[in-house]
Amino acid sequence: MSMIGDARGERSLPVTEEHLAEPRQVPELEGQRMLLHAAERLLDGVDRALTSLDDGTYGTCDVCGDVLDDQDLEGDPLLTRCVAHRPART
Repeated sequence: MSMIGDARGERSLPVTEEHLAEPRQVPELEGQRMLLHAAERLLDGVDRALTSLDDGTYGTCDVCGDVLDDQDLEGDPLLTRCVAHRPART
């Protein structure tokens, strides 16, 4: 059995001979892998937020320490940077 994993080689999905025989399932596996990666990123963000709650730094910018805007946190409770230090959206 082969494995399909992410770029880091983690949480691989098994690829059986059935999957290899049915090429139409490859996009489905890729979609599942993308969903798994997105879920892992979300859980990482939740873990960081819970840790910052515990250590008293929730709601402050990771870069400069400024307090984050309440409305911004309502929109995205996992924010870790103030407006000045967020990456530009494309």
